[in-house]
Order: sequence, then structure tokens, then C-alpha cells
Amino acid sequence: MLDIDALLEWEMKLSSLNFMRNDVPNLSKLTLTQAHNIHTAILGREIDMQYGQWLDAHNPRFSDETGTFLKTIRDKGFKEYVESKKKREFFSDSLQGFFSSGEVLMLPTSPGPAPSCDDVSEVYLINQRKLYAIAEVAGLAQLTVPAISIQGALMGVSLLAHPGEDRLLFEAAGRWFV
Repeated sequence: MLDIDALLEWEMKLSSLNFMRNDVPNLSKLTLTQAHNIHTAILGREIDMQYGQWLDAHNPRFSDETGTFLKTIRDKGFKEYVESKKKREFFSDSLQGFFSSGEVLMLPTSPGPAPSCDDVSEVYLINQRKLYAIAEVAGLAQLTVPAISIQGALMGVSLLAHPGEDRLLFEAAGRWFV
């Protein structure tokens, strides 16, 4: 998902950090899409159950991107919600198998540097949602650090750990990014 500039900065940043690096198989676009679809179905139903009546009654103003996204996820049905909850368990088990307890999985938080407010493409937004859905769907602890600068724009690095290993993430961020 990273463009060539972001990929080069990512690799340069990783090579400058003082830690033992063990590359895991790439998360395929299919895996990222699956995480996004599971997250979207669950999030949509939960937003609708918690806030649906209020949203319908008050019709608040949102940006075009947020309004479109809310409409899309609120249209998910209850059957898809239940199926996605079942898929989430399998996804979580599979992703947690990529790395061991006590290890940190590091990945980009976004598909590139932060875009300007008036230049956010739909592809960028979808790819960003795919990346942040991973920890949410797999039930992983996540800490995001704005650690890479590309042409003056920041890009986050997400540190992920097994559930309950939040302290490990703070310790790793303190060693590597401070």
C-alpha cells in the first residue's frame, strides 16, 4: 500500500532502530480487506444500535467522507453482523499466530504521509481503514507513534502486541522512538 517514497522512508527508519528485526510474511491485501470488511460490518451495526435513533432524529452535519462512510456502514444487516463476529474469532487467532507473546508487530498506520485536508483521496481513506482495522478485529493492543516524516508530512508507525501487553508497546516505543 505504501508509495515508493513512504516505503523508502519506512525501510530507512526501521534500519536505524536498535532492535532485532524478524520480518513476518506480508499481510496480503486480501487479509487487509477481510479485516476491513469484518470491522465495517461490526462497527456499522454497533453504531446503528447505539446511536441510530439519535442520528436519524437529529440528522447531524458531517463531512462528505464521514457522511458517506456512516451511510455505508449503517446499511450492514444483522445477519452480516453475526457472521462477521464469527469471522473475527478466526481472524484474531490467525493474526495472533504471526508473532509470539512478548513480541511486537510493527506496521504502517497509514498508506503514506498525512495528506493535506483538501487532498484526501477515497483510496487513501479505504487503505487507512484497512490498516487500522487489523488491531481492532484481531483484539490486539495497539500504540501509534508519529515516527516517520516524508516531505514534511508525518506518517505513523503502529506497534501491535498480544491482548493485555500494552506495557510492552509503551516500553518499545520509549526505546525506539524517543
